[in-house]
Amino acid sequence: MRHHISRLGNLVALLALALFLAAPAWALPVHLDTTVDVEFSPKGGCTKAVVDALSAARSEVLVQAYSFTSPEIIDALRAAQA
Repeated sequence: MRHHISRLGNLVALLALALFLAAPAWALPVHLDTTVDVEFSPKGGCTKAVVDALSAARSEVLVQAYSFTSPEIIDALRAAQA
């Protein structure tokens, strides 16, 4: 019985490793003409940068966030969806 559990553990570990190594295949493509801006904003400049980026979007907006509370960003997301 102990040998069977050990084989199952090895199989699970091997499957996890395979999924980890395959993860880059699931990533979105990165285009070489993509730019990245870094913002630091004790006075509110980050919100403007995000709203400007949302306003400039032409085909899609991908958002990954746990939560946010900026009414300006919410409005810009709604406008981009329309």
